[in-house]
Amino acid sequence: MIRKLSVVLALLALIAPSAFAEDQVRNNYVPTTISPEAQQALRAIYGAEAYNRVFPAADDLEGWRKAHADGEKGKVDAGEKAAAAAGVSITATTMGGVPVLDLRPSGWQDNGKVLVYTHGGAYTMFSARSTLISSAPMSHATGLRVISVDYTTAPFARWDEIQEQVVSVFKGLLEQGYRMEDIALYGDSAGGGLAISTVLNLRDRGMGMPAAVALLSPWADLSYTGDSMHTLESTDPSLHYDPLLKNSAEAFADGLDLKDPRVSPLYGDFIKGFSPALITEGTKCIFLSTSVRMYQALEAAGQEAKLDVYEGMWHVFQVNPLPETDVSLGKIAAFLHHHLRVTKFPERTTFVLPPVMKESGKILEDAGIDIVYGSNPVPPPEGISAEAKAVWRQLPQLPLQGHDPDKLAALRRFSAIGEQAAYEKFSRQYAIEDRVINGITTQWTTPKDLKHKDKVMIFIHGGGMVVNTRKTQMPLQVGVANSLGVKVVSIEYPLAPEHPYPAAVHDIVKAYQGIIAEYGAENVGLFGTSAGGGLTAATLLRLKADGLPLPAASAPLSPEADMTASGYLFAAVGLNDPILPPYGTYTAVRSYARGSDPTDPLVSPVFGDWTGMTPMFLLCGTSEVLASDAIRIAANARTQGVDVTLYVSDGMWHVPIGDGTGVPELQQAYDEMIRFFERHLRVGK
Repeated sequence: MIRKLSVVLALLALIAPSAFAEDQVRNNYVPTTISPEAQQALRAIYGAEAYNRVFPAADDLEGWRKAHADGEKGKVDAGEKAAAAAGVSITATTMGGVPVLDLRPSGWQDNGKVLVYTHGGAYTMFSARSTLISSAPMSHATGLRVISVDYTTAPFARWDEIQEQVVSVFKGLLEQGYRMEDIALYGDSAGGGLAISTVLNLRDRGMGMPAAVALLSPWADLSYTGDSMHTLESTDPSLHYDPLLKNSAEAFADGLDLKDPRVSPLYGDFIKGFSPALITEGTKCIFLSTSVRMYQALEAAGQEAKLDVYEGMWHVFQVNPLPETDVSLGKIAAFLHHHLRVTKFPERTTFVLPPVMKESGKILEDAGIDIVYGSNPVPPPEGISAEAKAVWRQLPQLPLQGHDPDKLAALRRFSAIGEQAAYEKFSRQYAIEDRVINGITTQWTTPKDLKHKDKVMIFIHGGGMVVNTRKTQMPLQVGVANSLGVKVVSIEYPLAPEHPYPAAVHDIVKAYQGIIAEYGAENVGLFGTSAGGGLTAATLLRLKADGLPLPAASAPLSPEADMTASGYLFAAVGLNDPILPPYGTYTAVRSYARGSDPTDPLVSPVFGDWTGMTPMFLLCGTSEVLASDAIRIAANARTQGVDVTLYVSDGMWHVPIGDGTGVPELQQAYDEMIRFFERHLRVGK
């Protein structure tokens, strides 16, 4: 926390300084509704009294030279350290005759996509290098090559000269072979306003428009207009209009009226078209009304726009290492990936299955899937137990093929063989029956010792949203039934791609309503694995949104909860996941999200609001591509006041849980989950 606070203090000069009227009463309120990290950062910003600083008069060139030089001090080093920490490389070059920084994230492979960045600083301050604290984390979060435009700041360049420099960078990218649909644009603060102007300039010149634009606290109206410009001026920790923003506005506008759409693009003509836009803002920023009005202007013009507002956050809060920043950057990455059609993840073309699967594996081979039989070729981590290493070598590499109907059909037939064998084994030992509830087929497993007839556990099976049935993972279903002494109900839900969102969630909720009508929500636990873990999370959000009773507790296990695959570990683990193929997993989840907004929290629960949720147990292993999903849900839910248990199993694979397997890591995770449900279902021994 000390390191994070020092970063926040170092960043204060990145926030445009200001003067505050002595006769105005400050309101330095720090809300308790934001994360502890954000509370500490906000107190530090208030304590630094950034609002007491001033900018030179518009025509004071010497004053601006000094202000600009002072603004660079320390920020360049801080930015370069941030880039190094994120593994982002920096190359100074030119694009279209304009100086730029070319940023590339660790492990970057050219996918033909690029993100252009126009930095903030009230049009008068900072440079591409001193704003690396924004551009480097964005490159890391999105996995995209970022071109940061080092435009000449006012008053040393007129507004039209600055805008022309950005257009020239786009011309340079087009000359290199990029297409507009492969270029996205983002800007923060004044850079957000400059990004809006750039889209309009490109459109009006017949050059087309970027695939998407992300606007972080955009300064899109240079005038002293809008409700929050007045009402939030006493509580914004860093921005005030006169003489800070006013002086910068006049330096940039160079004599134009401050509401002229050429310098205040909020007043521009959006009817003729605009790029899909995501606008992010905080409730403490005086630009809040500007962001709302910008969203309204785009919506009124029939353009695609989203407004993402963060409780208690300040101007361009994303330059601070906060839980709220992680959420915001994740949403921005998902938005950009969606519109840039970033779908290329490492692809596994040959799949290794253990020799015992050779007979059933012929189904996959006949469908044209390249299958090899032997030990799993991904080396196990050194730190896991000997028992885990032995199991690791026998793990099958799952040939998820959500994009190929014939291969997907073969995978379903292949999976059904293993499912049926396990079902037949356990059905000889346990009472297992099907029941139709509210029109939905469910499977009920009764333990040998049914200690708690008034309690029930609902299970949502995994399978990438595209394979498997209620009979999946019978050992886990039976184990939970025996350990808790309750019945376990497995819900059959419709699979993608034939039945994309919301079909599965709809059926799960219908079955859930029938079950709680019999047992009462307070006597119900909900758990699911992989895709079923994601559907468990989505079901919780759906129940909350509909005002339906929530279960006593839930456990999304290795949840597949982000249909944009924007989590850091999805790319970082990549082909080192011994089971899941990154590209195949992505195609499967995208088939589920087909026709829906993949950033909708009911589609991708990682983006959900968990306020008011009942206790949650989340599990993941660090060697699985989906690990970030559990970690992000847990972090967000904990920040929002939920009783959350996050169990991260070091070095382990996808869904690292099991009872009686002989693998200590699996047993430990299982025992933790059972103790969790014993507490919250009140079925303790």
